[in-house]
Amino acid sequence: MKLDSILAGLPATMSVADVTSITGFPDSTVRASIARGQLRCIRMGRRVRVLTESVLDLIDDEPALLAELRRKFVKGEERGLSA
Repeated sequence: MKLDSILAGLPATMSVADVTSITGFPDSTVRASIARGQLRCIRMGRRVRVLTESVLDLIDDEPALLAELRRKFVKGEERGLSA
């Protein structure tokens, strides 16, 4: 599947909490992945925003996680979820 079609409708970045919710990984694992460079991020002061493309690279072989990502953000936009 083309990356452009997967990214359509998804935010460019997401919070660490969003990544933990989607992947089921503990906060410490997500932050360790950021520190090791496995997840690319943008730092704004103390805030950390993980690039959605980087999360997709991580979960590429997990269709269930990809479906969770879409479910969370497609429905999340209606609820004003962090973007």
